[in-house]
Amino acid sequence: MQIVVDHDPRRLRLQLEAKHGSRCAWSYLENGPDVWRVRLRLLPDRSPELA
Repeated sequence: MQIVVDHDPRRLRLQLEAKHGSRCAWSYLENGPDVWRVRLRLLPDRSPELA
C-alpha cells in the first residue's frame, strides 16, 4: 500500500510498529517538504510454529 500526505507520517509509522513490530516494512518514496509518499508492507510472520 502507498500513502501520500502533506506531512511526515512518522506517528503512523510508530503506531504500526507498536502493533505489528518488525512485520511492518516502511520505505519513503518521496521525503517532503510538500509531498510525502510512503510504501507500506506487512511482512509474513516468521516465528516458528508451536507444536
